[in-house]
Amino acid sequence: MNLFSYKAGKAPIPPGGPAVPVPTEEEEYIARERFQFWHRFCENKTAVFGLVVLAIIILAAIFANLIADPNLVTFQDVYSRSVAPFAHSEAELERIAAGEDVVTHILGTDGYGRDIFARIVYGARSSLTIAFATIAISCLFGLLFGIGAGYFGGVLDTVVMRIVDVFMCLPPLLFSLSIVSALGNGMGNLILAVSITMTPFFTRVVRATVLTVSSMDYIEAARANGATHTHIILRHIIPNCLGPIIVEATISLSVMIMLAAGLSFIGMGVLPPSPEWGAMLSEAREFMRDAPWMVLAPGLVIMVTSLSFNLVGDGVRDALDPRLKK
Repeated sequence: MNLFSYKAGKAPIPPGGPAVPVPTEEEEYIARERFQFWHRFCENKTAVFGLVVLAIIILAAIFANLIADPNLVTFQDVYSRSVAPFAHSEAELERIAAGEDVVTHILGTDGYGRDIFARIVYGARSSLTIAFATIAISCLFGLLFGIGAGYFGGVLDTVVMRIVDVFMCLPPLLFSLSIVSALGNGMGNLILAVSITMTPFFTRVVRATVLTVSSMDYIEAARANGATHTHIILRHIIPNCLGPIIVEATISLSVMIMLAAGLSFIGMGVLPPSPEWGAMLSEAREFMRDAPWMVLAPGLVIMVTSLSFNLVGDGVRDALDPRLKK
């Protein structure tokens, strides 16, 4: 094999056979980095545990139709209100005695007779949709504003960062609440409010990374060779910003879950009767002394989901940290 055929990514054509593709040095480097990242991540047992729990929650949300009956989400049975887990009301016991099939409420029912387990499973769709949609929007605009401020600098940097400083002085929950109050209730407005609240945090992270990358020698070499701003940003700046963005995104997902649940708790999020974990907590407040399972079930799900996102975020941060590479 000669040197030129290796750089082209192809081996010499053997007699009587086609060329065998050979990975380039860049492809081998990317594959090696991915393997090392996954190996370092798997060494963190708590991060792997968080990833497994998140996978279970996401799969439950995707296959909710196979786990729980969708009719139980909004069906109100006035004769089966505040039923304890794995228990039955008097009306259900009579139907059982008559030979009828009765649904077993694994986590009990709420004050309207709705099945809590079904509402938690389908509520995962709302909560995770809000979390992932807000993280995508925040990352996108944070990337745009951060690159613009860090790479071009000057007046644009000053204006963007002063706006970011003003927004970051406001408490996230209060800022989101004011936006939802102005726009109105609903999942779309909730996603927009949380996205606006979290965008300044991503902007600051991206700008700090861009300032570091822009001072590297290979950026100056690219400029000296006549590379355009678009080429430098797409080829060098953005790939080097992905690591900090991924770390910030995974850690911020728990914050977004809590923000969405908090806004829904005070009635400024998802509209009823659509299930959402924060709204379920709000509806269960008046029953928490007589029926504590109404509060414990959605509260534990919110806590476990947020904790899992934090564990995964810490694992990703440690796996991407170059100081931990051996």
